[in-house]
Amino acid sequence: MKGKIMKKYIFIFIAAFVLAPINTIANELPQSTGFDETQTKLNSFVTVSGDVVVLGDIFSNAGEKSSQAIAYAPNAGQKAVFDAPWLGRVAKAFDLNWVPTSGLERVVVERSSEVIESDEIKSVLIDRLIAEGVDPSSEITLANDSMRLYAPVGSDNVIQIDDLSYDRFGGSFVAKMSWQGETGSQRFRVRGRVDPISEVPVMARRIMRGDIITKRDIRWIKVRSTRLQRDMIVDHSDLIGMTARRTIAADQPIRTSEVRRPLLVAKGSNVTVQLTTALMQLSTKGRALEGGSRGDIIRISNLQTNTVIEAEITGPGIAKVSSSVNLAMK
Repeated sequence: MKGKIMKKYIFIFIAAFVLAPINTIANELPQSTGFDETQTKLNSFVTVSGDVVVLGDIFSNAGEKSSQAIAYAPNAGQKAVFDAPWLGRVAKAFDLNWVPTSGLERVVVERSSEVIESDEIKSVLIDRLIAEGVDPSSEITLANDSMRLYAPVGSDNVIQIDDLSYDRFGGSFVAKMSWQGETGSQRFRVRGRVDPISEVPVMARRIMRGDIITKRDIRWIKVRSTRLQRDMIVDHSDLIGMTARRTIAADQPIRTSEVRRPLLVAKGSNVTVQLTTALMQLSTKGRALEGGSRGDIIRISNLQTNTVIEAEITGPGIAKVSSSVNLAMK
């Protein structure tokens, strides 16, 4: 009952002094009578934590009337500006020893708040979405990813989801949410999407063309699965021991076309061609007509007969042939 009486008083006061025509109030501003030590002073910037602004917030040395409510406080985290005409009316109504010196004087009142960051909102959303069957490793992106909410201080605010609509195929969602506290509550709406996340191997440093990739060159990053192309490497075993075809940047997903097995035989180089059977082992020299890596089948010209044969690369400058090409070895 007491609260209702106070709100009624504030409403009547605001109606009497704030809603009066501004030009009329400006014309009726009293002229300053000079400064003395007993004069009430104006507080230009005020921070309040409650629902109302009291006389003592606006004026220092307001005396026994300091606790009198004179206006509603702005919402948490927001500001309200009280101009010179309004301030002059208040001072006169409460018989304070203060008059505005110009029409430019004003007071800015800010409501203190506790900030609810978007990460807190995401945390509540992902818990609910996991319960809906979403992969726990998924990532949430809000349409307004920098959103903030402001709640009154001194309140144990709880964020909750009142309603959730989730598109399992497209990954988008709309949620009706609210925070509830001892000093108030607020409803709000958020939109966003859910993206499955994959871990992929990338280079920990810049790799130059021809460098052989080792385990120490690899680290893992998280990437949205929707960003992964079909030819991107997702298994580190497909990188270790490979050679970079071109310069590979650090921390970027790697395509299969960017690496190859180390080149063991260069085009135009001399190759030792071996033929091994259960009864004998023969070898001859040839010239590689194309380059290749271990396991590649390349064409080799016999240096003695100029016969072109195909052989499998088994090591640096070494290739083997099957018994079916025995005559070409002579």
